[in-house]
Amino acid sequence: MPVPPAIDRLALQLPPRQPRPAGGAEAGSAYIVALLVLVVMTIVGLALTLVTQTEVRIGANERTANRSFYAADSGLNVAVAANLPVPNPLPTVFKVNTTLQDTGSSPAATFSDQVTAQPLYAMSMSPSNLSQINQNSQMNIRAITSMDSSTANRLGADGSVSATFSGRTTTAHIFMDPRNADQAIIYDKPQLDTSGILKPIPH
Repeated sequence: MPVPPAIDRLALQLPPRQPRPAGGAEAGSAYIVALLVLVVMTIVGLALTLVTQTEVRIGANERTANRSFYAADSGLNVAVAANLPVPNPLPTVFKVNTTLQDTGSSPAATFSDQVTAQPLYAMSMSPSNLSQINQNSQMNIRAITSMDSSTANRLGADGSVSATFSGRTTTAHIFMDPRNADQAIIYDKPQLDTSGILKPIPH
């Protein structure tokens, strides 16, 4: 029996059926690619976090070191000021940059830079050409070059517990003219303490 012409035209309009790939070899490949991308992005994020934390620590350490350095440098000026009227044979100790930090404990943690400025020790003496007092005075007036050192330690204290975070030491040669050479502080080599360290005495 012949097929009606209308059915023949409908069959001609249908697209041909595409054959399925055998075995489904590419099934789930998009999921694996997305998982690999997610793992790579996680590793990169963790690496960036680690680098950022390291940079923050480096910056904090550098800030603490610079603070200690400038505190030690200020000790040199304090030592000069302490020795202007009369030479002081004892170290000058003071604290700067004192801050309080609330750590949840009582009392709050205290941070400060403890500065120890040594006395001015005479290194060399020469005639004072800038002072006319040499001609009519009985004092031994000289131009004196002294050595001084200052140490600053960054300290932290939380109740009865204390710790030192950093320390810096600076030294300088200080020229002072005129000075009374009879009051200069020098090392007396024959005079040693029990540990064998030279003791500074006024000369």
